[in-house]
Order: sequence, then structure tokens, then C-alpha cells
Amino acid sequence: MSRAQLAVLHFNHGAALADAGRLVEAAAAYAEALRARPDWALAHHHLATVRWGLDDRAAAATHFAAALA
Repeated sequence: MSRAQLAVLHFNHGAALADAGRLVEAAAAYAEALRARPDWALAHHHLATVRWGLDDRAAAATHFAAALA
């Protein structure tokens, strides 16, 4: 499996977890996606949104900024 495919796999898992309200697990899945593909703006955005929902504003701001870079 390529790094890009691995990133998509973790991203989709994160989205499913977030939809189920399992934000801590979703954050971990999105972080795994970003380990495989660090420049993926959409994954940064989704991780930022989850971090915001977990009241981790500093991490959310970091990932929102990375999504816009």
C-alpha cells in the first residue's frame, strides 16, 4: 500500500469516527493520515475541527493554519 493510500485509509477512518462522535479516536486517525501525507490540507482541516471540538484550541489553530498554508 502506498503512503497516499495509507493516508486516505486513515482519513476515512477518522471521518467515520468523527461522525460517530468519537473525537479522540478521530483525532488519532487524522494524525496518522498526516504522518503519511504531511501536506494534506483537508486532513489538517478535519483534525483542526476535531481538536476544536475537544476544546484544544491551540492544536486546532495550528492545524487550521497548516490547512491554509
